[in-house]
Amino acid sequence: MISTASYALPYSTLGRHSPIRIELERSTDGGATFDTTLVDTVRQPRACVSDGCPFGHYGGHAVIALAGPALVLAYDGAVRPGGDQHLWVRRSGDFGATWSARTRLSPMTPGVVAMNPGIAARADGEVRVAWQDSRKGPSRWNTYVRASSDGGASWEPAVDVSDVWSGYGYLHRRGYDADYGDYMQVALTSDGSTFAVWGAAFGYAGPGGTWFNVGV
Repeated sequence: MISTASYALPYSTLGRHSPIRIELERSTDGGATFDTTLVDTVRQPRACVSDGCPFGHYGGHAVIALAGPALVLAYDGAVRPGGDQHLWVRRSGDFGATWSARTRLSPMTPGVVAMNPGIAARADGEVRVAWQDSRKGPSRWNTYVRASSDGGASWEPAVDVSDVWSGYGYLHRRGYDADYGDYMQVALTSDGSTFAVWGAAFGYAGPGGTWFNVGV
């Protein structure tokens, strides 16, 4: 079986108020054919405030991993058009045919935008989900990781892994000025440590850099 997560952003007469469809493309014949399952529908979040940031940058990211017998899907999206955006997860125990209700991993802080998930998992049910959010202010972003040891059924508290606050003009005590591209990646090492990689910058247009942390 081949499973990939994708999204569709229909530019209809609704324009920027169009919903975002979180879809799973699934093959049971080695990739010869695929069927599509609609996992969730979320809304466009508020507009990006970063210098040079285009419409649609914040929303519509989805990633998937196999954690033992369960697929775990992480994605971002708002509940209301132009509203706060959260990081969600859903689980499937039948290889994507059906899905659990969504679980929110990011906080309910007013004004927050949580985006750009990364995911890694192992056969023993260990899962890591990483993302960036603005819970400390629209220009004070941080990178967070949450861990699960039961295939995404339950989650440990979030850990802020972006713990360097000086040395570059876009780094501050409460966070960095902006994300730098939707390129979040996370991995699990052989000893169970978490390796997270993300971009941070002055604004969407940069300049900025690539950052990593290991050991969560």
